[in-house]
Amino acid sequence: MTNTLKFSVNEQEIDSDNNISDERNFDFEKDFTKYQKGEISLTSGTTYTTINFNGMTGVTSLRVNTDQSINSKINGGTEVFVINKDVIWNGTFTALSLNNASGTTCTVIYELYQ
Repeated sequence: MTNTLKFSVNEQEIDSDNNISDERNFDFEKDFTKYQKGEISLTSGTTYTTINFNGMTGVTSLRVNTDQSINSKINGGTEVFVINKDVIWNGTFTALSLNNASGTTCTVIYELYQ
């Protein structure tokens, strides 16, 4: 059975007078057959702990939501991506590592789609 992941994002830039200076809309749709959702508490000072995909291979979409700004690395790489609230990535994923230097325990909710 195939399910469909759909997102619609409206992005607005606000100028110094609090007026909308630019507006963009993004629509995203992707079919998937497997789904996994998890939540962890990441204490401040945690250095690149790896999220366990619990046997899911071929993950093609990854959504991460945080309540603090944290750093991440994908697939064991060295490039650092900042997560501040909600991020959606598409590609091929084998691992996600998270680093919390925010000074506060961070709640991380992640969703894996295959």
